[in-house]
Amino acid sequence: MSKINTEIETIQSQIDGLIKKQGDIFAKAKSDTEKKINDILNSSGFSLSEIFPNQVKKQAEPDNKIVINKIEYIFKKRVSKEIKQALLNLNLNPDEYNAEKLITEFGA
Repeated sequence: MSKINTEIETIQSQIDGLIKKQGDIFAKAKSDTEKKINDILNSSGFSLSEIFPNQVKKQAEPDNKIVINKIEYIFKKRVSKEIKQALLNLNLNPDEYNAEKLITEFGA
């Protein structure tokens, strides 16, 4: 029985080694492919979403965080009613604020 167990352990060890080797090969192939695609995109001036608009979603703009009176607000570009009200509570004119000015003055 010990000879069979030794053979099984040897085979399992070989399988584990092959699985690791397979993972390494896939990782290298992915890295090489990514590099080639980036080279092509950089030389062409196009983005993947421009080339494959139905397959690649554009990245959403990141959320912006500001803190007014210890309350955190999250927004993209548009100044919400809640943010306008918070500015009014500070006796500030909301019409004088755009996203950039909000982030500069109240960015979290």
